[in-house]
Amino acid sequence: MKSATNYLIVNMAVGDLFMAIFNMIPTAVAMFRGGNHSWASDGLFGKISCKMVIFSQATSMACSIITLSVLAFERYFAIISPLSKVASNARTRWLVAAIWVASFASASPMLYAAKVRLYKGVPYCFEDWAPAFDPKKASAIYTIAAFVLLYAIPLLK
Repeated sequence: MKSATNYLIVNMAVGDLFMAIFNMIPTAVAMFRGGNHSWASDGLFGKISCKMVIFSQATSMACSIITLSVLAFERYFAIISPLSKVASNARTRWLVAAIWVASFASASPMLYAAKVRLYKGVPYCFEDWAPAFDPKKASAIYTIAAFVLLYAIPLLK
């Protein structure tokens, strides 16, 4: 059971659990409160939870995509050279650590961009790149970079 493939599958499951705990639970609570996508508060707790929900969503997505890409490479090499063990367990543990570092790095801009703003007296959590960046350009650049790195390139493999 301690194979490279199983380590990677468990890693992807942990990433999905990360999404379920930090993203789906707050979203479900918001839906039961009325479903208008308003945020819990605009205080310190609201700001931290807003950043964590958006950050965890981006981290989990990146973790799943990168893990699936590594799994595809691992399976490819297992088929091409079935008698040699390309991915050792120690190397796979390092790969899992690298996957999480890359996932956190790709989602880290969301820690800045996620903000709670009041609209007609009701707090909402959304992506706002101001004042450090141009809101429209920064959002577009981040979205395009994420699309290329986490969708287009893995799709080519």
